[in-house]
Amino acid sequence: MRISLTTTVMLLCVMSPCLRADDVKPGESRFADDKFVEYIVGDTPVILSAPHGGRIKPDDVPDRTTGVLLSDTNTDKLARDFAEAYFKRTGKHAHVIIDHMHRVKVDCNRPVEDAVAASPGGEKLWRAYHGLIAEARDGVTKRFGQGFYIDLHGHAHPEPRCELGYLLKHAELKLDDDAVNKLAGKSSLKDLATRTKATFAELLRGPTSLGGLLEKHGIPCVPSPQHRDNGDGKYFNGGYCTSSYGSSQGGTISGLQIETPGPGVRNTDASRKKFAAALADAVVEYLKIHADLDVTK
Repeated sequence: MRISLTTTVMLLCVMSPCLRADDVKPGESRFADDKFVEYIVGDTPVILSAPHGGRIKPDDVPDRTTGVLLSDTNTDKLARDFAEAYFKRTGKHAHVIIDHMHRVKVDCNRPVEDAVAASPGGEKLWRAYHGLIAEARDGVTKRFGQGFYIDLHGHAHPEPRCELGYLLKHAELKLDDDAVNKLAGKSSLKDLATRTKATFAELLRGPTSLGGLLEKHGIPCVPSPQHRDNGDGKYFNGGYCTSSYGSSQGGTISGLQIETPGPGVRNTDASRKKFAAALADAVVEYLKIHADLDVTK
């Protein structure tokens, strides 16, 4: 059965009301005009986006034929699990933006000229998705003065570690601490590096780094105290979204790209909930230590 864009939009509206911004409270969802992008409204300085977990393939949006076309399986579910875990941990709602259209149709972690196959529908979704992240970013900046952004992905590399991408190349992770400390200005943690009392190397891979805090929960990560780099393996260091919404180009929203493995993280409901709880705890502690920001208040 062929599914049209109009039919799919109607289905999404049935699954979740298409509310106006003024009607939506923190923790509730609103949709962009094309209804394929969901924004779970937040009231805390934490933003998470999931560009590659979409499942819907409308026939009237042409398939992309170049680039990566596979979805990051279950990252849409993982984003929701994080939203729930974060609320349980803090009593606050993270801002969560999810692309529900399949990656074969649009890739929201690429510049618009590379993201769609000459498709008005795909381009409209891309602009809606990034418009909502920008809206969340601007709201967080205005209300809190600073914030933290996570771009959530999935990988299929042999090593089942979370790859934390701060816009530093894999070869740069292999450098000693003195050399790494000179790289803060090019990373997506640029602003946070000016706030913390830690060195940039400690912020990146020390015991109180995000990787270090996740590993305390049994989640292997790179970079971290246990895995300063990914050896000779492949490593994702962050893409378009991390570059656009982290603080490498200015602003006070620092962040990263998290590439999650399937085994132990995305493949089962239990593993997703375990990881989501660990990430929520780690983010809360990380921001309190390095940004002097208590997101539970």
